Amino acid sequence: MGRLVEFLQNDTKIHKIRASLYSKNIASKRVLEKLGFTQEGYLKDNVIIDGEFVDEYLMALICEENGIDSIQVEQNPSPTTEKTENTNENKH
Repeated sequence: MGRLVEFLQNDTKIHKIRASLYSKNIASKRVLEKLGFTQEGYLKDNVIIDGEFVDEYLMALICEENGIDSIQVEQNPSPTTEKTENTNENKH
């Protein structure tokens, strides 16, 4: 799992990695936390497994928060509107 996260962060310059896991899977949650993931959500009774509702954690790792530069998102500059004056100099 650590190599996959490292690859996604360094080679693909991805911004955010998400993971979801069942609330009973505490070992997987600890692994994700050691890799820098934080809990972003908790979905109560989100999945039915063996006839029972199970809660689910939503975890994420934002690369910039961990000192990793992600791909820069280019923003389109806002269009500038130039005022044009009507002059009769070029009209004959």
